[in-house]
Amino acid sequence: GMSLLIVLVCVLIADVRKLAAAVHAEKAMRERHEAAERRRRAVDAMRHPDPELDPSHIIPADELSAMIDAVVEAATNFRYIEAGALLERVQASISHATDDEGESEAPPALVAAAARVQQLTAPGGALEYVRARCATCKEALHDLNEDASWSLASDRDGTRVQYKRTAETLSVKIEAVVDGVSPADTIYVWREASLYKHWFPLMTDSRMLHEASIADVALHLEADNMFAYSDLVLRGWGCDNLRDGYMLLCVRPVAEGELPPSVAVPPVQTKKRKMFPPRRVPAVIDILVEPLSASSVRFAYAASLPVEPRVPHWAINVILQQGMAQIFSRMRDVARKMAAGDPASLHLQRMRDPEHAHVAEWIRERVDPYVHALEETL
Repeated sequence: GMSLLIVLVCVLIADVRKLAAAVHAEKAMRERHEAAERRRRAVDAMRHPDPELDPSHIIPADELSAMIDAVVEAATNFRYIEAGALLERVQASISHATDDEGESEAPPALVAAAARVQQLTAPGGALEYVRARCATCKEALHDLNEDASWSLASDRDGTRVQYKRTAETLSVKIEAVVDGVSPADTIYVWREASLYKHWFPLMTDSRMLHEASIADVALHLEADNMFAYSDLVLRGWGCDNLRDGYMLLCVRPVAEGELPPSVAVPPVQTKKRKMFPPRRVPAVIDILVEPLSASSVRFAYAASLPVEPRVPHWAINVILQQGMAQIFSRMRDVARKMAAGDPASLHLQRMRDPEHAHVAEWIRERVDPYVHALEETL
């Protein structure tokens, strides 16, 4: 009888502990949700729509030159969504005025503006990429914010992984809120391509191929494991849209002839003998970086890559669970070392190198003032 009583007491204690743990976990989750909601309201309060982006706004001919200057300034500072909207307004205003005045009677200011826009949007012009990159950003935002067509792979430890697979393509989307990190540091981690081999899942080598600008780079990544060898030659560029609370990183396969002739693109590997033949993967990747506070960032990451139909489901699960699901936990570890000033941090070492320090400074000049203003609204 006494032994049975002891067993019952032990079971009761275990049940009480489980209940207490569940209550504590539920309370912690509720507090995280409440904090996230406060941060979300603060981010929304920071947004101030610009009337010049209103599609119904027609710009007078004598104001077009100044507006074109604004487009160039936005594009030069990688604000492609803003630049694209302004350029659309400028071109619509020119078209509207030309229809009203007729080409032969158009005022000199209108003629000059039309000629300038044509020159700036031509190959080599300051606005060459604006329309295409604005469209790419909008497509990326749609994919990152739409859930209806995705299947849930896992949702644990603050990281949600979704996927969709067609006969030829695997797409993966990962969402996470990472705490205890500096928003500027996390952007630096994404930007420094040569260090991916030290933290990004499945990557065994990485290097920078070319820097078109401080926010536009080409990189080479390699993934060499017991099943297959794959590599990627990619071009990644950033879009500063902190006016709406986020920055966007868009990464696309490098097209033939896209890089300067002086840039040596590694040849496609053919000698690796694995279960699957070696291949160069034309991956499409988009990353949303949304600062929520001085020490918290929301990320959404989407990647699409071709997958042969014969690749088994278990191999897909390895990619999802052992690879992609670990992206933000590993990035969090890297960024937390940076925030703690860990001298062993390779990223901190790179930031402190005089040859590379300007990259971190450039990121901080953009992100830190926004985060400071955000903190004041919390």
